[in-house]
Amino acid sequence: MGSKTFVGSLIVGALVFAVAAVQLFRIQINRKEKKDELYVQIEITQIQAFHEYLVRFKKLCREFPVSLDVLVGETAAGAGCPKVPGLRIENVSDAWGNKLIYSNSETEVKIMSLGRDGEPGGEGPDKDISSEIKK
Repeated sequence: MGSKTFVGSLIVGALVFAVAAVQLFRIQINRKEKKDELYVQIEITQIQAFHEYLVRFKKLCREFPVSLDVLVGETAAGAGCPKVPGLRIENVSDAWGNKLIYSNSETEVKIMSLGRDGEPGGEGPDKDISSEIKK
């Protein structure tokens, strides 16, 4: 009778362990989804901030910057254009560490994050986040 109880205890223990492992896995998935949601919100906010920064830059310097790199550091554009007050840009990477994409065409300027995967297109946290300013 004792060995049946021992085997039964092992089975119950294994089941409890399995249930706990599944719950832990679900918690980890939930944390990853929450982290992805947070990163998307951070990136939306960052793109909006860049949009406002570019508008202020244009007002102050009478033209949009030729690249985002000119916005980083002590001077804004070289060419005598001062750094736009109110926003210090330390880097031009998105929330996932991917470099932001900036284009300055004849008709618009565009700032874009390619999302978590760093590839064009996608859904959820892999979706591109962008802002365009018509000239």
